[in-house]
Amino acid sequence: MVTINIAGKEYELFYNTKALIEIEKLCGSVSKLGEWLYREEENKDDNGNLIITSSLVERIAEVLAILVNGGIFKNNCKISMGLQDGTKQNFINSDVLMAVMSPNEIIANQTLIITVISGGQKFELPEGVPEPDPDLLDVESEKKE
Repeated sequence: MVTINIAGKEYELFYNTKALIEIEKLCGSVSKLGEWLYREEENKDDNGNLIITSSLVERIAEVLAILVNGGIFKNNCKISMGLQDGTKQNFINSDVLMAVMSPNEIIANQTLIITVISGGQKFELPEGVPEPDPDLLDVESEKKE
């Protein structure tokens, strides 16, 4: 299970059919997600690295919110179906993420998008986009424990 910390609370990121539909509304298809997130018109530094812009942060926050809501929806359904005890959670939107997280925190979580979605289907990164480092993900996971 992949989680994200939002204002001190852990949320599961979950890629389900609803998330697929919402992501397709944003960028046309999941296979185009990488291109949509890392648009060619983004400014790049001399080394070809993306410069953090408000539009990039907003796009990442939108996709993260969709995946967080996938986890919330899954949790709420299990409660409704009597499969687990608990209190239903409220859904969030990208505005909430942008209000409680810094731009650097949002950008730092962009690899989670690739990790979660690639678990559900083939996902190709556009040229120049770094793949998530599995060792770094393990270290980050251990820090949360």
